[in-house]
Amino acid sequence: MKLVVDPSVLVAALIDCGPEGQWAEALISEAELCGPASLPIEAANMLCRAERAGDIDATAATLAHHALCALPLTLFDYEPLADRVWALRQDLCADQACYVALAEALDCEMATLDTRLTQASDPLCRFQIPNEK
Repeated sequence: MKLVVDPSVLVAALIDCGPEGQWAEALISEAELCGPASLPIEAANMLCRAERAGDIDATAATLAHHALCALPLTLFDYEPLADRVWALRQDLCADQACYVALAEALDCEMATLDTRLTQASDPLCRFQIPNEK
């Protein structure tokens, strides 16, 4: 099954040992992972921020980054999504809208830990979030 994942899901799967991380890890192990071309960059940035904040040490950050780079991700260019991303601008920022537009284009669900995104009025895709959220 195809699944659009945002960086919050990937990073949780890589560094979070709690319920959200376990949920994310199980989810990504079962799906064909898809995202916009910016997905690995955004996830790497989240890992950098986690290390700088002291949430993880340098070794854990490096291991997580290597695992991120090894994930089988199908990445999509912005241009085919651009019109829909622009149409979503009243409700979502462009980076969030890329994930939504891709999920809509692929007619699949989008996994996220951002519950605010799931409550936006314009997205037409279905969302997967952890049960605890």
